[in-house]
Amino acid sequence: MILRSPEAGGAPPGAAAPPPEVVPIISLDNALLSEAIRRLADQAKLKVNLDAKVIAGRPGADGKPGAPIRVTGRWTNVSALSVLMTVLCTNNLRWAVDAKPACR
Repeated sequence: MILRSPEAGGAPPGAAAPPPEVVPIISLDNALLSEAIRRLADQAKLKVNLDAKVIAGRPGADGKPGAPIRVTGRWTNVSALSVLMTVLCTNNLRWAVDAKPACR
């Protein structure tokens, strides 16, 4: 999975980014993991590209993709980025930054 910082309106390279916006309530009720990640990344103003394995679900004993992973939780007074990191860690996923520059 690749997450990138916002392209438009973001802080210039080397500048301190503003603190993430605190949201009163973030609630996920049986959401697909891939959709939860996309929505949280969008709310945190991050671009996300998911690995196909995240979308397909964890493989079963036979190596075939299993049922899609679902996420349920409720968080109060947190940033979307904080919840995103919690969801990633809980599901043994990692945050990888795209090494490609946004500008050419």
